[in-house]
Amino acid sequence: MRLYRMPTSVYSTLAQWRAGQAEPPRTEVQLKADQRRIRELEARVTELEREREILKKSTAFFVKELDRSSR
Repeated sequence: MRLYRMPTSVYSTLAQWRAGQAEPPRTEVQLKADQRRIRELEARVTELEREREILKKSTAFFVKELDRSSR
């Protein structure tokens, strides 16, 4: 059984195609914009986590109050 070998031109064409699929390196401006966006999102996550904790505590408080008033 003979294995089929692709011609070298196919390999070079495939390599060129793969190289064209890669994204170009990000510029300094793009990196700074990404970093700023990450900081904004991290701040938002912190804010939402804080709000969630407040809601959990207030829910526990009102559940206790309802339980106490129903007795």
